[in-house]
Amino acid sequence: DPVDPEPITPPTDNGGERPVTGGAGDGSSTPDGGGSPAPGGSSLDEVGNDTSGQTFTASTTEGFTGEVLADGSVRVRWPRDRGARGYNTYRDAEYVTTVFDTEWIDTDTYDGNFYYEIETFDNADNLERYAFGLTVPVRGSGKTNPVPDNRGTPRIDDYELIFAEEFDGDSLDLNLWNTAYLWGDELVINEEEQHYVDIENEPDFGFNPFDVSDGTLKITSAPTPPELADRANGQPYLSGVITSYDSFQFTYGYAETRAKMPFGKGLWPAFWLLNAFYGDDDPEIDIMEFIGDDQDVAYHTYHYYDNGELRSTQSHPVPGIDFVGDFHTFAVDWRPGLLIFYVDGRETHRISDPRVSDQEMYIIANTALGGWWAGSPNAETEFPAEYEIDYIRVYQKSGPYADSPFADGAPSAVPANEAVPGTSPSHRPPLDLFPGGAPMR
Repeated sequence: DPVDPEPITPPTDNGGERPVTGGAGDGSSTPDGGGSPAPGGSSLDEVGNDTSGQTFTASTTEGFTGEVLADGSVRVRWPRDRGARGYNTYRDAEYVTTVFDTEWIDTDTYDGNFYYEIETFDNADNLERYAFGLTVPVRGSGKTNPVPDNRGTPRIDDYELIFAEEFDGDSLDLNLWNTAYLWGDELVINEEEQHYVDIENEPDFGFNPFDVSDGTLKITSAPTPPELADRANGQPYLSGVITSYDSFQFTYGYAETRAKMPFGKGLWPAFWLLNAFYGDDDPEIDIMEFIGDDQDVAYHTYHYYDNGELRSTQSHPVPGIDFVGDFHTFAVDWRPGLLIFYVDGRETHRISDPRVSDQEMYIIANTALGGWWAGSPNAETEFPAEYEIDYIRVYQKSGPYADSPFADGAPSAVPANEAVPGTSPSHRPPLDLFPGGAPMR
């Protein structure tokens, strides 16, 4: 008789561990004092108070389903893999058990959302990620999480809303958004493969990556048609970027978006802050980055330059949530000497360091394609791909911040970039490559 094998968990792309987040989020949380939840878009918000008897399907794997039973347990089913000897089951990015059938009943449930993945192994114990993208909302079971979620929530009661883009119109507001990087469209960074279409300056380009409708912005990415190859500088894909460089810059505050990710290898959507001028530390706060074929992991990273040397934190993974199937919130509370990151209103990571940015920064949202971090799209990447954004908001403290907890000249603990293998790259081009001169402080 076969013996249940020890599961062999494959390494993550960034070389680090995938910490448990405490269950799949529902994308509906709102920071304290931050107004009301954004409308629509999330099926998990609409499931009602009792899901017993309902069956939910995966967002990306056909035939992968979860049925909520009368007692709140979840029957998980998936298609048979003829080459598999058995299956390792994962819930919220943690291994649970090994089974030798195509069905498993998860009895360790309570009212909440549960994200499932299945991994196959063959007779040689080769592992392959097989079924994924299944979130099952359990409601009406009468059971609560026996382990309290003690992660912090945003503390912004004394903050004021200073920037809000709800995408309620029928086109992108070009008074609010630039549609190109400050350094233009000819400089390729990180070996990326997209051309960002600047509809502000090239309205007749022949492809518009921005669709504002039904209360959301869709940033669309697609292969470059042959007739647009020259205008796209030979890049194989077209995509979009929005920045608030000309309309809005700020120092310290709470920045949040609510968004749904595209799925597919080579897709690299992000929500981030970049400093407005070259000089000093040239910081970059990557609030959210997502690698399109790893649909249950988002990343937080911080970069800055120290006398021309790039320094970077390890990209911190937030696993166990289906970022493709539903909307989720991504935020940072940026304070003197401190960055606190949140997903779905729960703290996921913090960086305390004397070199946390104290400069004016602006908002960027984009979908890159290819590059050494995300890899190139392949034949299974479906196009057009959409990065859908419900809103972008920034709040700022109404009174003064407390002084930085670090003394002037305190040493930074952020390592040199080359000492952090696999971390997300900086997206700012070096000063010597900046075309036509760079804005200086």
